[in-house]
Amino acid sequence: MNAQSVFQRIYGNSTLNYLWDIENTHDGGYYILGIGNSTVNITTLTKINQSGQIIWSRQYTTSFGNYGLDIIGTADSGLLITGICYSGSNPSTIYLAKLDSLGGVQWMKQYSDTVGNYHEGVKVIIDYDGNYIVGGSTLTNGYENSAIYIIKVNSLGDTIFTRKMNNPYRNTLRDIILTQDSSYLVTGSMITYDSSNMTSIQHIVLAKFNKNGQLDFARTYVDSLYNVGIKSLETAPGEYITLCYKPYGTIYYDETIIVKTNDAGNILWQKAIYTNMSGGHFVAEDLLQTPDNGFLMCGSAGYYFSHNNCDSSSSVLVKTDSVGNVSWAKSYGVAHHNYGASAHFIRNAINSGYLMGGGIRAPYGYSNSDMYLLKTDNSGDAGCNYVNVTIASVPIQLKQDSFSMQGSGMLVSTGSLIDSTYFLNDTLLCQIFTGVETDQDSFSLMVFPNPTNDILYILNINYNTSKNYRFELFDITGKKVKESSLNYEKQHLSLKYLMPGIYFGVLLADGDVVGKAKVVVVRD
Repeated sequence: MNAQSVFQRIYGNSTLNYLWDIENTHDGGYYILGIGNSTVNITTLTKINQSGQIIWSRQYTTSFGNYGLDIIGTADSGLLITGICYSGSNPSTIYLAKLDSLGGVQWMKQYSDTVGNYHEGVKVIIDYDGNYIVGGSTLTNGYENSAIYIIKVNSLGDTIFTRKMNNPYRNTLRDIILTQDSSYLVTGSMITYDSSNMTSIQHIVLAKFNKNGQLDFARTYVDSLYNVGIKSLETAPGEYITLCYKPYGTIYYDETIIVKTNDAGNILWQKAIYTNMSGGHFVAEDLLQTPDNGFLMCGSAGYYFSHNNCDSSSSVLVKTDSVGNVSWAKSYGVAHHNYGASAHFIRNAINSGYLMGGGIRAPYGYSNSDMYLLKTDNSGDAGCNYVNVTIASVPIQLKQDSFSMQGSGMLVSTGSLIDSTYFLNDTLLCQIFTGVETDQDSFSLMVFPNPTNDILYILNINYNTSKNYRFELFDITGKKVKESSLNYEKQHLSLKYLMPGIYFGVLLADGDVVGKAKVVVVRD
């Protein structure tokens, strides 16, 4: 049994700090990946327990500075971090670092194409063969041109292949995910130029590659001059939901767009999600799928004041149904920090509820900010400093097109990260205990053995032959990693090829959730 709570915490010091990503630890806590600044930009890694209390914190420095932008756990209980490493000869390189469970650096590799270009690693994933795939971008010609890069490497960081997507203008990768058929789905943006009216147009990009790097499809979507793809999820085999951003929206100041597509990239439905405040904005940065097949998205919403070039925004969590209609929305802020807050990620918490984090500006100006971490219950309640807000959705119409890609290689070199202790102040804004919860919160579902390294038995205690049952398994990001129809009271499922970690099982009867269970996968 575990004592359950919701909380809000701020982590900071006298410099700039931002919380960028989060990952489960092997012993039931979390690693939080951050950005800090001392004399140069640094990557920070902090281990916390389930209540958000700091266990230890590390910083990773290079001569000219670096940013860690994504983190993922590995099969040996270690970690991978990718990001940007600045250098003297190159403006920057993509870096990939392997760490042990205590944050010690095991190796670091840097990737670049041409000296003088700016490179950034945005996302790292692990495929079913244990290889690492890094997604990122490179900018050339004074940042006027850019290309999307995919780098596939082995477990030591040595290159297997690279792929490049570009046109004469700017192309940017924002996300890459592993699909259930072992392919890689890329989300980002592409700029084209309309010579007839001398206008640049920014398109949403969605492209799928198989495990050998061959392109399955590449699509662009646009409804105005500016659209950006941010994040994608596979909601069912061959079906994807993509989160997008549209500045200067058709309804209010900034809008979020969600698009459902099939395995050929063709649009199934599309919605714009917006706040109804005059001059307001809603910009979502992450999403996950909920057990009822709806979606949760997080980001920021608020007003923009053009007269003093600043905004007053809050972190926002929005729940929709399975077709993008808004069910509820909540805004989170802190009284004396309301100069601006945003949420960069949303994850399933280990024992129910959700974790949301990002940055919150300090009241003494834009040059300083703190990490902001919230733990909510399943309804988005966070204990303090939150209110219900009005956010709505409407159908829209995107134009869909295809495009081609070019192939190219990258150079790889060995780099060096220096790790040392990093000091953060931990401020608890509020914490409310919500009760005690077991790993299985329903009398309709039992799973065993738990933990498991392969076979998981699923026992549907209230099995009824007149109902259609389905079991679905999600990882911490909300990605559905396994699903199976249940035709008997007791069935089994193989989890042999899943990464070790914590997963969330859901039992559905005729589409309704009737049972939940936490599932722990281990490796010998």
